[in-house]
Amino acid sequence: MRFLSIIHKIAVFGVVGAVIPLAGCGSPDFTQMKPTVWKPTAKVFLVGSPPGWQASKALSLATDNGVAAQVVQVPLGSFASDLKSAMAQQNSGLVLAVVNGPVPQSALSVMQGDPKTNFDVVSFANSIGATTNAANNVKWILPDTLLTSYALGWLAGQFAVQQPLYPVGWLSSGPSAMSKSEMQAALAGIYAGSTGGTPGNSGLTANSTNSVNSSGGSTGIPGFSGTPGTPFLGAPLSIVPVDLSTTPLPPIPKVMVVTRPLTSSEASLLKANGTEIVSLVAQPGGVAAAAQPQLPGPAAVADEFKKWSAHQWSATPSISSSVPFVQVDKPVVPVLTQQALANLQTSIASHRAYAAGAWSQLPPSLQQLWGPLS
Repeated sequence: MRFLSIIHKIAVFGVVGAVIPLAGCGSPDFTQMKPTVWKPTAKVFLVGSPPGWQASKALSLATDNGVAAQVVQVPLGSFASDLKSAMAQQNSGLVLAVVNGPVPQSALSVMQGDPKTNFDVVSFANSIGATTNAANNVKWILPDTLLTSYALGWLAGQFAVQQPLYPVGWLSSGPSAMSKSEMQAALAGIYAGSTGGTPGNSGLTANSTNSVNSSGGSTGIPGFSGTPGTPFLGAPLSIVPVDLSTTPLPPIPKVMVVTRPLTSSEASLLKANGTEIVSLVAQPGGVAAAAQPQLPGPAAVADEFKKWSAHQWSATPSISSSVPFVQVDKPVVPVLTQQALANLQTSIASHRAYAAGAWSQLPPSLQQLWGPLS
C-alpha cells in the first residue's frame, strides 16, 4: 500500500509539474493583441413609400459613410409593430425611420421605451406636433417649412396666372397648422409667382443679383429666371379666403392654398370643383394635391451616419434645406413650370434670407390687405 501511495504522489506531482511550466510562459503581450473594433450598424425603415427614397439608395448611403445597415420597407399602418418586433430581436444602436405621413404615437412610445437605441426620424413638422422634444434618444430631421411655404406660394401664383380669370383661394376654415411667418412667406411667394418678382426688386441681400425672366421682367429672386413664357400679371392678383364649413358654400376658386390637412370630404369637394390644391403642409394619404412639401431626401441624413460612426450622434433636431423640398403631381403641373420650380428651390435654398424677408418687401397696402390671412 505504501508503494501505491508513493506512485500516486509521483503521478500527482508529475501532472502539476506539467501544468506549471505552461502557466509560467510569461504574461500576455497586450501590444500584440488586436483590440475589438466598433463596427457601427443601423436599421433603416422606409415607412409609407417616401418619395425620393429607395432601399438601394439608403443602403449605399449608409455603406458610404461607414455604417453597416439593414433596410426594410413597411406600410405606415404596421410601422409601430414592425419597429417593436425589430427592437426585440436586435438592438441596432441606430434606427433611421423615414416616415411619409403622421408618425404614430404608438411608434413614438416604442422609441421612448428603448433609451439605449438612438432614432433619427425624417418627417414633417405638422405630423409630429409637440412630440419633437419627447425623448432625448429621438432626433427629428424636418424640411425647412419657410422655404417650402415660399416655393409652394410661388407655384400657386403660377397656377393663377395660367388661369387669369380665377383668384387664388386661401382656406380659412379650421385651425392652421402653419406659423405666421410661414404663411407670410407663402403669401409673398404667391405675389412673386403671379407678378414675376418683388416690388422694385428690393429686399435682396447685398450679394444677390436680380435675374430676368423671358417676359422681360426681373424676378427679383437670386439666381432665378422664372418660367419661360409665363404671362405675368404685372400686378398682384386677388387672394380670397374660403370657408368650407359654411352653407351654402362660397364660390371656390380653381386654385386653393391650404394650411392644414384636409378631411376626405373637403378633398372630395375641391376635386369635384376642379380645384388644384396647393398644400403648405403634408396631406394624409388619399388627398390628391397638385403640390405639397416633400420629405428631406438621402442627402439630408448623410451626416447622421457619419456622426453615428464617429460617436458624435446627438438628439438636436435638424432642419433640412436639401432639394427638392416640394413634390408635385406631375400630370397636373406643366413641364416648364416643374423645371422652373426646381430652379427656384435651388435658388432659395442658397438664399434663405431672401425667402424669409420677402413679406417685408411687399407694399404696405398689400401687407395690410393680406395680413389677416396669416
